[in-house]
Amino acid sequence: EVTAAAYGSLKPVSSPHLYPWRAVVKVRSTFQTNTGSLVWPCTGILIRANWVLTRGTCVKHPTYGWASQTVIEPTPGDEPIGPATVNLQVVLTDGSTAYNSAYDMGWMRLNRPVGVLTDYVLTDYRTDNTFYGLQETPFESPGYPSGTLISNPGGALYNASGTFLYATETGIYRLG
Repeated sequence: EVTAAAYGSLKPVSSPHLYPWRAVVKVRSTFQTNTGSLVWPCTGILIRANWVLTRGTCVKHPTYGWASQTVIEPTPGDEPIGPATVNLQVVLTDGSTAYNSAYDMGWMRLNRPVGVLTDYVLTDYRTDNTFYGLQETPFESPGYPSGTLISNPGGALYNASGTFLYATETGIYRLG
């Protein structure tokens, strides 16, 4: 029987400065509002030495528009590397002005190749489920969670993991 899969509970990453965790970066985008500015914390992943993949709303907010400033902070423990700024922002859109979560992807080009020092994750894309093979595949979902999920929102790297058999546009599935 095939059932919908769920990630496990959030757990702190004990060695965020080691690969592959060090390719996960903290994104802090600043948006101008009618009453000042809003700093929007997000998670990104270095997909090339100077490119970060993140949520589209971290690049272009549905209400406030494009970020006026975005800073990428490598994983704690990599302090000598220091933060990088963004000099190009790109979002995927469906062409409408309404927010659509199916197109919530953003790419940011950094002002310097941080990934040369931290390493980065190569990307692979397929249009079918051959990536998963015939057995369940382990997946990790690291990030800097915000909100009420943890006691220090955006302050530390956390991870949730699970195993999955295949994915569709509507979800991830496992045998169960």
